[in-house]
Amino acid sequence: MRFAWKWTGVVSMALCIVWAVWRGEKPERTGGLILAAAWGATMLVHRQGVYSPELAVILVDVAGLAGFIWLSLWSRRLWTVFMAAFQLDAVAAHIATLLSPHISGFTYITTTGLWGGYGLTFALAAGMWGVERRRRAAEA
Repeated sequence: MRFAWKWTGVVSMALCIVWAVWRGEKPERTGGLILAAAWGATMLVHRQGVYSPELAVILVDVAGLAGFIWLSLWSRRLWTVFMAAFQLDAVAAHIATLLSPHISGFTYITTTGLWGGYGLTFALAAGMWGVERRRRAAEA
């Protein structure tokens, strides 16, 4: 139960991805799919009970970072810059923990969860909020 906050993030991320794929424009759908692919790949390679950096998880996060940077350059939407920045923060947390082994597992998991979980979810939600706002303005 130490990481009970993560289940709120899991549900929020899943709902946001579904929202983006269902109602988003191409950049939001693409961002949602990149996020879903990275999230799914992380679940496949992460070893349960390990609270320290794992090479496979780091590689998945670096691939996700490349995807979000590409999305930002391609779409030219502000929310995508935040997605790339939050993913960069998650990758930096992996590296910082490798370089500073005194960082606790709780701190490591919390940091990567905040940047690579909640941060990415909020950025995608901001993109979707913009889509819905533009859609309502066009209908008016």
